[in-house]
Amino acid sequence: MTITTQPLSDNEKKLLRRAFKIRLIFSILLISPVLFFIIDYVTSPYYDFELSFFPIALISLICFLVFKYVIPFYRRSYKNLKEVNKLIISTFVTNIESGWIYNGSRQYVIQTEYRRIDPWSLTILDNNPIFIFSEVYVGMPIEIHCLENNKTDILRIKKIVITKEVV
Repeated sequence: MTITTQPLSDNEKKLLRRAFKIRLIFSILLISPVLFFIIDYVTSPYYDFELSFFPIALISLICFLVFKYVIPFYRRSYKNLKEVNKLIISTFVTNIESGWIYNGSRQYVIQTEYRRIDPWSLTILDNNPIFIFSEVYVGMPIEIHCLENNKTDILRIKKIVITKEVV
């Protein structure tokens, strides 16, 4: 396993900005109806503060989840925009786990010398050329392009093609 550091290209910086914008728009579209419902319920004439434990518990739960998971996620995603270097890890696949998921398709989880790669729990931002998880085999050399302090986003995964010289 070798780890090298290179500066981020302009294309990779654009990918990070685009991912941040998409996540921000998605969260606004997801959270705004919930906030509208809560505000509408609290300001309605039928709202009884003494008998409404459920709305208070719901608001408390939503606030807890937002401060626990959503805000740190966006803070890390915003810090990614300020990164100038990336790590390039040349490693080998040490283990492959596959299983069926609920819709009948296969899920592949790859263990390398560097880290575990689960495509259902992380994002591959640049999948061009497409990295096909079903074609991976144990001992296969791959190259992982990622940020140093980011465990949820991978910039790119590439196969390393080893050519044998014939003498």
